[in-house]
Amino acid sequence: MKKSIIKNTMLTFSFIVSAIAVTSICTSCQGSDPPEDESISVINIEDETETATEDTTESEISAETETTTELTVSDVPETETDISVTQIELMTTSVFNITETRIVSIPMGTQAVVTKPPVTEYDIPPELYMTTRAPEEPTEPVTTTEPPTAGSYVGNSPNSDFYQSRLAIAGDSIAYGFNAYGYIPNERNIATESVSMWNLDYFTFSTGMGLADTVQYINPAILYMSLGMNDVNMSTPEEFAERYKSTIYEIRNRVPDIHIIVAGITPVADTSDFVSNETIRDFNTALENMVNEINSNHVYYFDAYSIVADPNTLELRPECTGGDGIHLVSTCYYDFLNTLYDMLDETTVKSHIEKAELGLQ
Repeated sequence: MKKSIIKNTMLTFSFIVSAIAVTSICTSCQGSDPPEDESISVINIEDETETATEDTTESEISAETETTTELTVSDVPETETDISVTQIELMTTSVFNITETRIVSIPMGTQAVVTKPPVTEYDIPPELYMTTRAPEEPTEPVTTTEPPTAGSYVGNSPNSDFYQSRLAIAGDSIAYGFNAYGYIPNERNIATESVSMWNLDYFTFSTGMGLADTVQYINPAILYMSLGMNDVNMSTPEEFAERYKSTIYEIRNRVPDIHIIVAGITPVADTSDFVSNETIRDFNTALENMVNEINSNHVYYFDAYSIVADPNTLELRPECTGGDGIHLVSTCYYDFLNTLYDMLDETTVKSHIEKAELGLQ
């Protein structure tokens, strides 16, 4: 009887110890403060305890393990002191798994860097521009001229390379297209946007000097001048032509052997309300008359207007506009140079240049 009481007392004590252990485990799972000595296990059951107690403890430890493995990053307590060692290990594993997933999903070094060639503000390819319009029946075969690479020569004239290697361009944003599309190198470009005859004295170019000083510095054998689009709404044709003539005289006084090409103002498209083409033609007439008055084999008028105008409407041809109805696409500049070089073949320009370079005049 006494032994039975003692035995029952021992069993009761074992169950009480087990209950305390289970309560400690549950409290640990709920984020209670960890033991002060982390080396001490939460559960410390002696081997001498009854088999039933050992089974219960193992079962509870298994339950703790299962509960811990179900923790996610969102389940982690906010305070650092509430994070158990097991939870920290799970968080570390989760973070590294996320990092590995991102690295795998974004392979590095498998795609070459793609660059595209520079495009000027107004350059819209003719074929793209024409897709927005109803197709028209062609009256003659359509040919496409490929723009040149920088430094290449264009035109059908056998003297194209001779002319182009001695050519400089001066003027406004339309003139700047020769350089922008690679026909003229930077060192022979004297063109920039917003330039006109009425404000010419206020502009400096890449040299930091005005027009006449820059031309003298570059000293080209041929100077192609294209200005006027910024003058048509600011002055009269006569005022424009007179200012142009004084500029030509100033340049020739500085560079006597130079040959100046006075280009007509190009037309605008029928969609543009910037200026009427009739006004542009009036300015061009004044320009041509001015060149004829100078009457020199060093100054020539070049009809750039007709090269890009529709022969029937006299408007800028749709395939020539860069998108705003005023500026031009690359192929127009090829046509300008091709026509210009053919025109120069009919003059004494080449022979004059050769003599000047030999010091014979």
